[in-house]
Amino acid sequence: GLLVLGDALRQAQDWAASQAEQTEAERQFIAASLAKQAAADKERRQARRLRWLAILSTVVSVLAVIAGVYAWKLSDEANGQRMIARAIAVDLDSKVLELLVTLGVDQALGREGVPGRVTIAHDSWIRLLENRKINSSGAGTADFMFARQYEKGRLMAVAHDGVLNLCDPVDHGCDQARGTEVQTFFLSLVTSWLAFGSREDSAAVVTDGATRRDDAAARMVTVGVSTGHCEIIPEYYIDQGKRLLDVLGKVPGYRVQLVSAPMTAEHLATINVLIVGNAWGNFADAEIDAVHKFVAGGGGVLATGLGWSWHDPQNQPFREAACPDPAMVKGQDIKDMASYPMNRLLAPFAAAFDASVGN
Repeated sequence: GLLVLGDALRQAQDWAASQAEQTEAERQFIAASLAKQAAADKERRQARRLRWLAILSTVVSVLAVIAGVYAWKLSDEANGQRMIARAIAVDLDSKVLELLVTLGVDQALGREGVPGRVTIAHDSWIRLLENRKINSSGAGTADFMFARQYEKGRLMAVAHDGVLNLCDPVDHGCDQARGTEVQTFFLSLVTSWLAFGSREDSAAVVTDGATRRDDAAARMVTVGVSTGHCEIIPEYYIDQGKRLLDVLGKVPGYRVQLVSAPMTAEHLATINVLIVGNAWGNFADAEIDAVHKFVAGGGGVLATGLGWSWHDPQNQPFREAACPDPAMVKGQDIKDMASYPMNRLLAPFAAAFDASVGN
C-alpha cells in the first residue's frame, strides 16, 4: 500500500538517478513500484480493449441478425440474390469467431475457477481457446474451447460451466452482476454463431401444423437452457441460473426459456440454441438422439463440462448434493469418462471432456 505510481513514481526514479548510491531497500522499493505500475497499465489497456470489443461485438451481432434474416427472407427469390446474402452472412460469421479467439480463458471464464480440457476426435473441430495445464510432467497446453459445423448445425464445447456464471465468484451472491459486461459479450458471440450457422434450416418451424412462425418471431433468437439432468447451472446453482436467464433475455433480439427433461424433438423445435450447463445426471438415449438430430437439422448447442470435477472421488459429497436421485446416476463410473453424461451427449459429435486439470 506504500508503493508509488504515476507522477510520484517518476519523481522517485529521478531521485534515484541523482543518487550516487542506493540502499537495498530503496532499490527494492523502486522495483516493486515499477512492477505495480506495469500491472496497472496492463489492466487499463485490457479494459480499453474489452470496451472496444464489446462495441464491435454489438455491431457484429446486429449485422449478423440482419444478414441472417435477409438471407432467410430471400429464400423464394433469385439464386443470385440469395448467394449474395449468404456471402454477407458468412463474412460476418467469420468475424464472430475472430472476436472469440481474441478473448483469453480468463475473460471467457470471468471468475476464479480451474478449467478442464476438451478432446476432439474429428478434424472438423476448430480450437478457439487454450489454457495452461498442470500435470506431473509440468506445464503444457490444454484445449479449453472448440467449435464445429455438423451437417446443417453447429456446436461449441467449453471446459468449464463457469462461462455461464454471471454472479459474484467469492460468495456466489447474485444481488449484483459480476463480469456481466465481458461474459454477456462472450455468450452473445457464442449464441449468435451457433444460431446463424444455417438460418434457413434452424428451428423456425413449430410442430403443430408445421407452419412457419410470423416475421417478428422469426427475427428472434430463442435460447433454451437444459434442465432436469442435474445440470450444475441452472439446477444446482439456482441463483446463477436465474441470472443467466435474466441477462441473456435482455440481449436485443434474444429470448430465453428452459428446456425440461425429457428433451424431445418437439421441445427442441421451439429453440435455435440449446445450452447444457454441465449435466451430472444421465440423459436418456432418446434425448441424445433428439439433440443429435436437432444439430444435424440446423440447431446449435453450447455444451459446458468439467471432466476433472466429475472424475474426482473427493467430489462425492458434491455429487450427492447436485444429483441426489440414485436413478439419475445409475450406470455412471467416475473411472470411466465415457459414462460422464456430458461425454455421452457429445459422443455422436466426436468430442469429450477428459480428466485433465487446467490452470
